[in-house]
Amino acid sequence: MGRRMIKCECSDEELEIEDLEIEDNSFDHAFGTKYEYEVTCPNCQASMGEFASVEEVIEAKRGY
Repeated sequence: MGRRMIKCECSDEELEIEDLEIEDNSFDHAFGTKYEYEVTCPNCQASMGEFASVEEVIEAKRGY
């Protein structure tokens, strides 16, 4: 599979999937914990979920 280059509006820098961050937005509520994760830009923390899923970022960071 070829590498997908991703650009955020915050910079002209091209990012690869493994460069993206995973932000943990999980929280506790009356019925337990709601687990919620979001793919974000490493520079400005803007949402980048349209370019890669959480699972794709994890796999890329592991080298799959």
